[in-house]
Amino acid sequence: MAKTMKPFIIILTVLFLVLQYKLWFEKDGFWRVQRLKQEIAKQTQENLQLSQRNETLVAEIKDLKVGKAALEAHARNDLNMVKPNELFYLIVDKDKKK
Repeated sequence: MAKTMKPFIIILTVLFLVLQYKLWFEKDGFWRVQRLKQEIAKQTQENLQLSQRNETLVAEIKDLKVGKAALEAHARNDLNMVKPNELFYLIVDKDKKK
């Protein structure tokens, strides 16, 4: 019985080693799967940030389409526009001037 078991054990050992090699070192092995999981987590986080930014931009666009106050605030703050008969004063900070 020992003579018949020896080749069987050798075959099982070789098979086990081949499968272990495939698991750890093949291109679709364990390490690649771990790297892909990290990339998926990173991309998911980036997608979440971009989605939040998109929601903010959609709200701003909706506000600009509907409300005159938002349009006026944009014109005053970003474009330095003034109403007729209105004076605009620009105060320059001495520290920032240098």
